Amino acid sequence: MRVYLPSGKPIGEIREGTFYRSFRGSLHLLQRPVPALAIDAKVYTRYRPYFHELLWRDSESGREFRISAKTFEQRAFTLERGFGKQLACPLRYWAVHYPNAKQEQLALAL
Repeated sequence: MRVYLPSGKPIGEIREGTFYRSFRGSLHLLQRPVPALAIDAKVYTRYRPYFHELLWRDSESGREFRISAKTFEQRAFTLERGFGKQLACPLRYWAVHYPNAKQEQLALAL
């Protein structure tokens, strides 16, 4: 299922209960009042029955941010910056994955 802004612009998709979205961190990652990720409140409400978690990817850094919808709703705050009411959740509540980071195997001391 595609996810659209009220303007008709597609912003993501929902598959198997997960809301996937790609964004540009340099433009869309909030810095004030705290580092956070946000979404249009009407969009969130409209599509909420179809997902239980959010997985958003920063297309610039490759970082992936994951949070349950329940935690997002418990920790989100409302803001208005000229683009309509938005729900924002501080980054400290998102699990961050760095898929491009090298995985090093731990060695056991013998």
